[in-house]
Amino acid sequence: MIRTLFRHARPRTASLLAAVLLVASAAFPNTALWRQNISEGDECFQSANYNCANERYLEAFRIAEKEFTLVDRRGADTLRRLAAVSDKLQRPDLAEDYHRQALASYSFALGDNDLETLRQQRIMAVWYRQYRRLDEAEKRFRIVVNGLSENEDASPSAVNAAAFEFAEILNALGKFAEAAPILETNLEYAEATWGKDSPQVIMVLGELATAHMKTGKWSEAVDDLRRVLLFETNTNGSESRGARTAALRLAEAEAGLRRTDPKALPNIYDIPLDIRIETTY
Repeated sequence: MIRTLFRHARPRTASLLAAVLLVASAAFPNTALWRQNISEGDECFQSANYNCANERYLEAFRIAEKEFTLVDRRGADTLRRLAAVSDKLQRPDLAEDYHRQALASYSFALGDNDLETLRQQRIMAVWYRQYRRLDEAEKRFRIVVNGLSENEDASPSAVNAAAFEFAEILNALGKFAEAAPILETNLEYAEATWGKDSPQVIMVLGELATAHMKTGKWSEAVDDLRRVLLFETNTNGSESRGARTAALRLAEAEAGLRRTDPKALPNIYDIPLDIRIETTY
């Protein structure tokens, strides 16, 4: 491409291009070295040699700090990697500090609503969830969901995936009324995208059943869990762990429905024995 530029440029323009390239190469002499350290660090990380990865990333960090500053994309990418490897080395305080620095760098370099900045917010949300810091995870996921919803470049699958993770956190925090409508939207998307009997739909139904049960929507919970039980039974067998768990949860939902509306479900003892055996979970 550079040769093409020189070939089609006028003599004066060609001289200017040469000067620009010379200045650029002199201004960033360690760009290649930074990339080499990042690449070697990634190879060490992938092979689970985390001490090696940490050494390479720290060297890249020193280069980025000196040559580019840490508030551009390269500095942010380096800080993100240092956070990941620090977590693997069981240094959570250091990992959190690197995560926060990476987020500040992405935000400064790219803007708060850029996809890469939002990706860093999500990485931090997942990290906080891992350490059971659910309030902080909720805060980050809320930012991600709102940011992706407003970003025209965000794919529908990314928006829905983030919304589902957000709803999981809301359920874990006991905010079931807020989680339920998000999960209902997730369910519509999953059914339209993967089909009504897909694993993705069943995963959403499991979370939605929790929100429905905790908000007293027993009839909806029963419907959710019947679908889950049918899927688990057909896919993994009636004795599988998934089927057994779904059966227990369904029994709980049916008991809740009977308490609120005794006539909503037939009493099992009013059903003939042969039919009862076939329909009892």
